Amino acid sequence: SVQVITITDSTAPVITDVADITIECDESSAPANTGTASATDNCDASPVVTFADVTSGNTITRTWTATDNATNAASSTQIITIQDSSFPVCVTQDITVDLDGTGNASITASQIDNGSSDNCGIASISVTPSNFTTSDVGVNVVTFTVTDTYGNTSNCTANVTVNEETLSTEEINSRDIIIKPNPFNTFITINLPLSLNGTEFEINIYDLNGRVVYKKLKSCSDGTIVINDLDRLEQAPYFMKISNTDNGIIVTKKLIKF
Repeated sequence: SVQVITITDSTAPVITDVADITIECDESSAPANTGTASATDNCDASPVVTFADVTSGNTITRTWTATDNATNAASSTQIITIQDSSFPVCVTQDITVDLDGTGNASITASQIDNGSSDNCGIASISVTPSNFTTSDVGVNVVTFTVTDTYGNTSNCTANVTVNEETLSTEEINSRDIIIKPNPFNTFITINLPLSLNGTEFEINIYDLNGRVVYKKLKSCSDGTIVINDLDRLEQAPYFMKISNTDNGIIVTKKLIKF
């Protein structure tokens, strides 16, 4: 007679759990650094152990799976938490800025930065204050902030020297003279280079037919001339000629009355 003996294996391997671990953001998350699972089996002397990762934010969920030669499998989950306990290295440099023709200047954080770094990456840099006026002429202390990708921040300071370098009359052009609001309704403000303070201007406004609809002499004070009595003008486009009576500067601007 013939006897058939069928050998089966319905028992899954026994897999050892790998301890959860917290690592720094610049450390390796490879099993050689975070731990490796092992397994035994009743029939297979060397079950195959593999893993698969799912990353969400600063957490890696690593699923270890042991499979024997009968395809029985067992799994175990390891949690790897990534942290950053190091603060950014904040490095600054002092800078000098000149006020523009309207008495203003601004800076960016990148002008202050002088090679700041972080072991896991910089997310943003900022500087406060970043805007300056004539009241800030001289040395100003600003605060520079570095934020890394894990939210750690470092602060350091720098000196911003503000110079009141006004334009000479030879350097003044139409771009240095700003009229606002434009379109206007009842008034306009003319912003002029500070070098023109105390000088007198003849203000002429013309309609599109070349007819003078407004004419007055105005003095520049603190880089500004304000014209308030424009409510009588009709809604239409106009041209304004600004003539300095002291040095002969003439600039023409287009206006719109609404």
